[in-house]
Amino acid sequence: MNLGLVLFAGVVVFAACSINDTPPTIGADGGDDQAMAMNDGGDLAGGTDSAADMTLVLVPDLAPDLTPDLTPDFTGAPTFALTVMVTGSGTVTSSPAGINCSSGSCVGMFPNQMVTLTATPTVGNYLRSWSGDCSGRTTCTVTVSQARNVTATFVGITNNLVFVSSASYATTLGSARAYDTPCNQLATAAGINSQTNDAYVAYVTDQNSDAVTVLGSARGFMRVDGAPFADSLSGLVNMNKVLNTLSVDEKGATVSNGVTLVGASNPALYSCSNWTSTAGNHQSGTTSWGPGAWHNGQSYPCSGTYRLFCFMKTQTAALSFTPATGKKIYLSNSTFAVAGGIAAADAKCDADKPMGTAGAVKALLATTTTPAGAVLTAGANYVRPDGVLVGTGAELVAGTLRSGIWQSGNGLYGTGYVFNGSTSSSAVGTASTTCQNWTSALMSDHALLGYLAQPSNWWGQDSVDCSNSYPIYCVEQ
Repeated sequence: MNLGLVLFAGVVVFAACSINDTPPTIGADGGDDQAMAMNDGGDLAGGTDSAADMTLVLVPDLAPDLTPDLTPDFTGAPTFALTVMVTGSGTVTSSPAGINCSSGSCVGMFPNQMVTLTATPTVGNYLRSWSGDCSGRTTCTVTVSQARNVTATFVGITNNLVFVSSASYATTLGSARAYDTPCNQLATAAGINSQTNDAYVAYVTDQNSDAVTVLGSARGFMRVDGAPFADSLSGLVNMNKVLNTLSVDEKGATVSNGVTLVGASNPALYSCSNWTSTAGNHQSGTTSWGPGAWHNGQSYPCSGTYRLFCFMKTQTAALSFTPATGKKIYLSNSTFAVAGGIAAADAKCDADKPMGTAGAVKALLATTTTPAGAVLTAGANYVRPDGVLVGTGAELVAGTLRSGIWQSGNGLYGTGYVFNGSTSSSAVGTASTTCQNWTSALMSDHALLGYLAQPSNWWGQDSVDCSNSYPIYCVEQ
């Protein structure tokens, strides 16, 4: 009988004896350890060395395993609640899995990681917006490092949706109707097209095709963020009835001062040779302008690339939206001929106030002692006669209007200039910017003007001599 010893790092960890010179089995566990035979210097009984007389030593594999394990292991990691609220008709799912919500409120538990939420509307609906810990209309990605809350708002398509394209295009697609294709491609990608993916018309005209004619009986136009744009095409084009600027793209992002292809008023001269040439100029539209200039703006070179106004054409019902409530803000029905000071301007506003306005009104004009904003209440909403919110008093003082003050007390829509009297609505005027406190009609005196169809340039943009007359802004007190 021979004795076998298993050594690990010099320590006996296993001992076995052999019967009939059969050595013990080493490494039966299938590991990486290596067995080494060591001579014991002779048979334990004093005989001659043989294989069975060898001491068996188990030598561990000491080479480190440097291959990293990149598979995240969240076992035992803290998790956080992601709460998803669904309003309207659609479903929200998550990646990684955990959220599959089609109504009400759903909760998924996730470790500290990024979660992507995807909204899928039912037929005839679209995702108007994410809110809470996500915003906009694109896919929502949120890091769940703490409790998070997201709301997906789906709405039915009951009005024709309109948007400005997020992409720009050359002037050489070959025809006005060739631009319908990119409008429909963008709408499909954004989840706002019809099942046949052909619900949109580009508001582009040339000598062979007029956009208004192609839109036909379409009526009731709403931006994808839910803000109303226009009711009828005839009112939009012929009477300047613009409710809000067309400044939101198919994803719900705001596009400020974007220039679009239009070519409407004189396509023979301003349609880049029926959209086949980079020579010459084209008539443009502008995303930040309201009545008139939204589609009848400046000319731009045909060598550039430009955005598109895209109009859905499938709905024929009148525009439906919930009017805002608040204090009335409006344009005087006619121009104010300078004379009589601020009291005369207030009287003009009172004479032109909309029907149903019971309270006192004042002119939104600067004087040499008082800024125009002094007649505004910071927390109040100011609403045009058509029910569109222009902004809070604080927003008007800051110059961040949500829509323009381009509707008169009699309901008509205007374009052009308006008296202001100072560089901003929060600034006091001077004698040289207020026609001597609105008392002088001399050509030698001057006043500052704003552009009433441009919300971003509504105040203090230009100077004019006081022999001219212009409308004035009016506000309910």
